[in-house]
Amino acid sequence: MKAQIAGLVATRGISGAAQALALILLARSSTTAEFAAVSVVSGIAVFVCAFADLGLAGFVSKARARREDGLVRAALRVNLWSTLLFGVLFALCAAFVAPGGLLLALILLSVGFFLEKNADTLLGVVIADGNKLVPTVSNVGRRGINLIGVVVAIVCGWDATLAYCLSYAVGGAFAQFVGTRYVRSRLSDERSPTSLRQVIRRSSRYMWPFLAGQSRLLDAAVVTALTGSDTA
Repeated sequence: MKAQIAGLVATRGISGAAQALALILLARSSTTAEFAAVSVVSGIAVFVCAFADLGLAGFVSKARARREDGLVRAALRVNLWSTLLFGVLFALCAAFVAPGGLLLALILLSVGFFLEKNADTLLGVVIADGNKLVPTVSNVGRRGINLIGVVVAIVCGWDATLAYCLSYAVGGAFAQFVGTRYVRSRLSDERSPTSLRQVIRRSSRYMWPFLAGQSRLLDAAVVTALTGSDTA
């Protein structure tokens, strides 16, 4: 357990450093308005993803630890539907408010966040199993793809903002692939009599503390709404 925790902490550190570097490069290679738009959408997306998670990430991990695979499958179905519903709505909202020239970029960024949201819930199964490799591959892989995308765009003289958002979506798809492949190979075919509504009711107790923690990331959106993009 200690080794797994240490591995997760190290993975988060490496992933965080890669993401920070990607954002620094984006800030230096885009306009103030472009960077502000990415920051605002990112901050709101993290909060909305936390709400759309419905506490399922924590719930799935606990259920898997008890080897209630039927309940895990039911929770993952709820997770998939919540990802699709909130993801589509969020992408449409991002498209509606996108500044000129950023429509595609912000849609791709929205897709990336919700792919990550779905993948992180799948990782609840992995973590409950005590696996250290898959979370590392998922987290470092997605951030590495994002960083490489920005670096390649800068070197080639391409649109850095679009490259950041596109590579973020590709990274999310990679994390989704890694998590899905693991879960499909490990979960039994057990079915749970628990309805999807009951799953949501039971998982919601994990949601509120997580949602409260993520609310701090709304500051960029609030600042931009009140003062404009130059101060975001």
